[in-house]
Amino acid sequence: MIIVYIFAFYCLSVQATPECPMQGKIISSLLRKELICLQKRMIPFKTPHTIQQTIHKLIHDPCITESTRRIRTEANNITWEQLEQHNTSLLLVGFGSLMHIKSPINSPFQPNINIPCLVFGVKRLYSMIHPHPDRSCIGLPNKEYEHEQLQLDTNITGNIHDYANGILLSFDISSPAYQTLKKREQYYDLVPITAIDYRSLNSQPRTINAYILNTQTNTRPYKKKPHVLYNQLVLNGAYTIEHNGNPGFISLFLDSTFLPDGTTTVRDWLIQQKDVDCSSP
Repeated sequence: MIIVYIFAFYCLSVQATPECPMQGKIISSLLRKELICLQKRMIPFKTPHTIQQTIHKLIHDPCITESTRRIRTEANNITWEQLEQHNTSLLLVGFGSLMHIKSPINSPFQPNINIPCLVFGVKRLYSMIHPHPDRSCIGLPNKEYEHEQLQLDTNITGNIHDYANGILLSFDISSPAYQTLKKREQYYDLVPITAIDYRSLNSQPRTINAYILNTQTNTRPYKKKPHVLYNQLVLNGAYTIEHNGNPGFISLFLDSTFLPDGTTTVRDWLIQQKDVDCSSP
């Protein structure tokens, strides 16, 4: 699996500038096949029974249930500018490409800390299309697969049965790293949320107040599919987090990340890629 990870990282690093490897470039059919095959190798990953048990207990924890309900009923999205008026730092839950903090596209804003975490009341969806795809650092799908454009967003449901894993990142608001982050994520608002330290799931779960990104859009492009290079970038991040002593992290991502219909998981979607023959070299 380590070889798979290194190769996939190379795919993201070839061509172009260090911070924007694929900007304006077309993803070839060959690269797409290689990426899909790499991602299908993640399908067998399973969540350890102990983690499943802890999540089940948290779903029935009154404190977690109440904090989860509040994020929906209070409807308290804030802008970056509102955050800056009353705060000197930001604790942010990265749920997509931000999980791969050592990726070239994330190099301009390295956080002060990074802690794997779990959040409730959030449904992670492939439902966002980059407003300016030609400026994106992850390339453009070729015409045959032009429907593969989606990046991740969140649906703030307030439902305790909706959860997602991610990584908790800390930024000083006065730092250049924060300003770079704000510029890249300017299309999102911030939602206050309670994060649970993933490392504490097998002991006494530790909660942390943080924010998560959300676009507040109800539009879902049902005919679109995940951007394969973006999905690989996110999976690389999940693999790194799991490899650093957080078992079940990849599996949780595969099973708590959905296509626009809200029911098809990323694991399901990868299983459905039967047109890609991964047996041939």
